Amino acid sequence: MLRTWQGILVVVGLAGLVACSSDGTSSSSSGGSSSSSGSGGSDAGTGDSGSDGGGGVVVNGCKTFVDESAPTAARKIVWDFSVSSAANRCMIVKKGQQVAFEGDFAVHPLGPLGGNGPNPFSSVPDTGKVTFPNTGTFGFACKVHPAMLGAIQVIE
Repeated sequence: MLRTWQGILVVVGLAGLVACSSDGTSSSSSGGSSSSSGSGGSDAGTGDSGSDGGGGVVVNGCKTFVDESAPTAARKIVWDFSVSSAANRCMIVKKGQQVAFEGDFAVHPLGPLGGNGPNPFSSVPDTGKVTFPNTGTFGFACKVHPAMLGAIQVIE
């Protein structure tokens, strides 16, 4: 009987060695998290900044930006629930230009969320017109409805 138990222990021990062998991956059975190297991107709803893997900045899910930096560009964003699917919620403007948000700010209060600082969305005037005096990427969101968000990338 002793030999049978020794054989079982050897088999169990070998199974443990195979399970613990290194093949370049890691796992955890203790409920911990594993990490891998990657882009460090952000979840759209967090407001965090990260990389899109191509060297660009991701703020509030904005990986690509609509270029509205031309002097004659409209630079207007309709500020209602439709903004969550609007391409121009991720917009490029030049330093010193202004973006007009058109909507009801009592229902959808506009504020800063993610990106660089100081964020011009920290004090949005009643007109909804925000001027960008500094370069960077500045996130914004509705303070009541988290799906209403985007970012303005300001270039020289």
